[in-house]
Amino acid sequence: MENIIRYALSNGADEAEIFTRYTRVNEARTEGDKLKNDSKIIIETVIRIVVDKSITTAYLTTDSGDVIRDSINDLISLAKNTPPDPYWEGLPYPKKPVKHVNAWSSDLESIDQELLTNLTKKDLEYMKSKDNRVIPVSIKYSLYSTGYKVVNSNGVNIEDRSNGLGYFIDVKAKDGNSESNTFGFKRSKTREIESEKVIDETVNRALELLKGVKLDKVYKGPVLMDPLAVSSTLYFSLARVITGTAVQEGYSPLAKRLGEEISDKRLTIYDDGLLENGWNTRNYDEEGYPQQKTGIIVDGKLVGFIHNTYTARRMGVESTGNARRRESMIRVDITNLTIKPGSKDLDRLMSSYDELILVRNMPMGAHTINYMTGSINMVGTELYYVKKGSIEKVLKPLTITGNIYEALTDIEIGNDVEDTFFNIYTPSIVFTKFTLA
Repeated sequence: MENIIRYALSNGADEAEIFTRYTRVNEARTEGDKLKNDSKIIIETVIRIVVDKSITTAYLTTDSGDVIRDSINDLISLAKNTPPDPYWEGLPYPKKPVKHVNAWSSDLESIDQELLTNLTKKDLEYMKSKDNRVIPVSIKYSLYSTGYKVVNSNGVNIEDRSNGLGYFIDVKAKDGNSESNTFGFKRSKTREIESEKVIDETVNRALELLKGVKLDKVYKGPVLMDPLAVSSTLYFSLARVITGTAVQEGYSPLAKRLGEEISDKRLTIYDDGLLENGWNTRNYDEEGYPQQKTGIIVDGKLVGFIHNTYTARRMGVESTGNARRRESMIRVDITNLTIKPGSKDLDRLMSSYDELILVRNMPMGAHTINYMTGSINMVGTELYYVKKGSIEKVLKPLTITGNIYEALTDIEIGNDVEDTFFNIYTPSIVFTKFTLA
């Protein structure tokens, strides 16, 4: 790719960058009793060309040098008719990693399709040995491998790679006229998935949900969200407004609150691109800039935002290594968002209140949270009424309303940190400012 960078510069580009990513996904899954296998390889190349501060990009599904050169010629021509970006200060320069991390497991890479298939068969048989009121909709193992290379005209020339194993189960339960549906999820940077434990927990929840009853009042009191409920709520709110892009484009309510206390003092959040065994742990982001651990909220105070090179330079700060690519777009996104745990486990949290409602799994409609205002209107589908530390009854779905930013000012944090598929590592949290009805 270095030769192609030189080709771009010799043909009129002031700056040039080529990003190439190779992704392989092997899956074994069930659909009812049927077993299916899938394998796909994805090749992506993103070109960024700059001429007199005019920026053009192209997204390709090939790494062919000839195709890339043709695209470069087109981009140089397009740049002549593209308005310059007054905030542009150049592509990133080379920088050594904060520390070397190894996100690649040769042990995982040795897993073949036959093993994935056998694991899926085993879990299907185990699932069938459970309560016959619960049937598997789908069981799936996914082995992910990705590697990428970034080369630019400022001397950046890096390669990075990672892999991981994911597990997902979707089940339905039926008993008479009562029905329920739920799912279980686990992912790992090792082979350790503990799928039978996931199945047991998922089946038990599905059976519990068959017993749901209506709540006979509007509830305003402590609400205990488990890690997946917390992460889905924060991913579609706080995670959207802590980026340099959100601040600069004017849709972050936190834009002018740096250094202020914005939450309960017990809340500390970092974006940790170097987290041990983190799903998005890498040496470099997708611009070739070193990832790092960045403070967002420390003891309730807003201390920082996350950036790529462009947003950082526009604000006069250093990039935090949070560049992410989606086709030709270069975004700012979280790597591994971590919430500092408290001291209480789930049982002690529940015992700390005369009554509370426990929210498990991902509330329906979390994606509709208004991240600019914090307004929430979503439906909890796995709810439990807890009295003096014991689950008294399972509840039918209820609407959860409130404001997430106001709710973060009065919380209690548990110690049961879990990885979630939103790339947020969080324990359970008690909120006191939500209404359920």
